[in-house]
Amino acid sequence: MLRSIRNNVKGTAAKVILAILIIPFVFFGVGSLVDSSGGNTFLEVNGEEVDQGELLFEMQLIRNQMIANMGEDIDYEQLSQEKLMPYALDRMTDQILLRQAGNDMKMSVPDILIDTIITSNPSFQQDGQFSNAQLSAFLNNQGLSLAMLRQRVANDVQQSQLSAGLASSHFNLAFNDDILIAILTERRELNWIKLAIADVLSGIKPSDEDINAFYQENMLIYQTERTIVAEYLDIQLQELFQPVSEEALLKEYSLQQAQFVEEESREVAHILLEINANQDEIQASDKLNVIQQRIDDGESFADLAREFSQDAGSAEAGGYLGYIQQGAGFPEDFERVSFALTEGEVSDPVKTDAGLHLIQLLAIELETLAPLEELQDAIVEQIQIRDARVQYVNLLEKAADLSFNAADLQAPADELNLTIKTSLPVAKGGLMADMEDGSSIFDNQSVIDALYSDEVLLDSVNSELIEISDDRSIIIRVKEVFEPKQLAISEVSSDIVQRLTVQQAAKALSAQESNIRKSLDLGLSFSDAAIEQGATLSTGFFSRNSSVLEQGLVNQIFSIPRNELGIQSFVASNGDIYLFELLSVDQDDEQMNAEVLASLKQQLLTMGGQQDVAYYMESLKQSAEIKR
Repeated sequence: MLRSIRNNVKGTAAKVILAILIIPFVFFGVGSLVDSSGGNTFLEVNGEEVDQGELLFEMQLIRNQMIANMGEDIDYEQLSQEKLMPYALDRMTDQILLRQAGNDMKMSVPDILIDTIITSNPSFQQDGQFSNAQLSAFLNNQGLSLAMLRQRVANDVQQSQLSAGLASSHFNLAFNDDILIAILTERRELNWIKLAIADVLSGIKPSDEDINAFYQENMLIYQTERTIVAEYLDIQLQELFQPVSEEALLKEYSLQQAQFVEEESREVAHILLEINANQDEIQASDKLNVIQQRIDDGESFADLAREFSQDAGSAEAGGYLGYIQQGAGFPEDFERVSFALTEGEVSDPVKTDAGLHLIQLLAIELETLAPLEELQDAIVEQIQIRDARVQYVNLLEKAADLSFNAADLQAPADELNLTIKTSLPVAKGGLMADMEDGSSIFDNQSVIDALYSDEVLLDSVNSELIEISDDRSIIIRVKEVFEPKQLAISEVSSDIVQRLTVQQAAKALSAQESNIRKSLDLGLSFSDAAIEQGATLSTGFFSRNSSVLEQGLVNQIFSIPRNELGIQSFVASNGDIYLFELLSVDQDDEQMNAEVLASLKQQLLTMGGQQDVAYYMESLKQSAEIKR
């Protein structure tokens, strides 16, 4: 089915592509969208059309990536069709433009590289080796074809190569680097004082009159929230699972057997001596004969590979090449000899275009499809998900249609054989108490927004279908509304005291700042003015990455002109007030060592490369004919 190759291929690009492209599919699936027959054209780029099926596929891919990145805190509001479609159209436009540009440049992706990327994906491996069974199960479960998967990988590789080539061609002029590095490593000397809010909080105690006045002026903020008791239809994919017959189980297993290709993998290591201007074939052969004799005398093949092998990629690993299969891209004579050896045996010298090799066979493994007993649970689940998915989509369509025209949820529930569920009181922030079944649907912002929308809350109609997750959706309506009530002053006095304390402390600090500025206007030094208010003047140097001060203060320090005079002020997030004056500007010599400079220049180079790619994409868009 798939032309297998080395299973231990290592490569950052391959891992990144697979992480982006394949892994999310394994958990969430795209079968229901991939089978779309297409239809209406949603996008046209330089005459290349994108139909509905392709757009849905891209939207589902983006959706799965976002779900995988969100982890447990999935925000389904961000996964709506309205949010995903513009992003999908933009991404597909970029992909098509890059692919067209790559084709114009005669760029192509070798089949062996595509196979390498697919077979090195951990999702398609078992015990560290590529498994046809894993790949077959994945393709069957998701409704994908191998050709579709290969084409997607090829497109992504071509686009990443083009982007990487553009980025790596960027260069910076030395004087530009010097200017930017000087800005990044700038250091500023300050006189500064900190007026800490903690120093004045303890001395503040709001009076009963203050508390009562604040309550009277702010009664609206001391009301309970409006809450709603909702009733809803809960449609879950898992509830549609049906028992799987023995016949269906055997049929699915037979299908996987038919697609499975039994393959023998051989774990090998080698010692390579190149044939070049410095070493002809006779010299290389003589050296290998000496090495072979040392192996016969009991020396370690791996140690000799480290000492003599001229294959830089494997020498340090003792010549280890990993598992290979026949027809996997190694030279024909290399494969022929490898598959003729017995375990532990070392070959005679083998000649290839790379030079002369000694090959050691480390192990033999035969990949076979696991017996039905081991795969039964997984296959049953695959069949249940696949069959239920079709029913689930149809049920959602029916539920949406029925509830739209219904006066309540009873008729749709009866028609669809669903049970109407009732929630506990729900505020705009979510449930006021935990549901007995541990339900988290009212933690979903889309549900809250729908429940509190004018249509559902004021017009008393059923909501539209709300997607909670990939396999769960609900329709909701208002059952009962509990309007806000006023809280007594005794219930909220502690909150009022806290608010007033902070407010009065802030006023006290502001008064201290005002007094310092008045003293400065009268001719006192910054230091004397600080002492007069019980504060201490400090002097220090700060860089842009300083962690001593709050980041907002650092930003303000480095935003003022170099010749700025006078006292600047900054209010921190906790209420502290900083007053400071700029004394001098120079370079942070401690940051200017060779290693840091090299790192900064590399960062600037990378940023420049990214800008070049962005500019190139913009030029492609400007010259392209794009229709949406």
